[in-house]
Amino acid sequence: MKVQCPNCKAIYNIDDSKIPEKGGHATCSKCGKRFEMKKGPKEKDGKSSQVIILCPDCGHVNVSSEKCAKCGRVFSEEDRQRLTIQI
Repeated sequence: MKVQCPNCKAIYNIDDSKIPEKGGHATCSKCGKRFEMKKGPKEKDGKSSQVIILCPDCGHVNVSSEKCAKCGRVFSEEDRQRLTIQI
């Protein structure tokens, strides 16, 4: 699974088996920021059907949502195209 630090935008490939089913936290090795990671459901081919959307206002990592779970910002179509990472 690909995850991106909401602070410095570094991208990491994380083995899905290393992430607990309820999700977990990671600390960016580049900037030291701690951020949340969540697993998405798998499609038949084993790939995740969800995407990560980083909130541009608060940096919260959102999984396939229309608005930020932390600050409530509603993502526009432009936000979704610019801020989405396929997992």
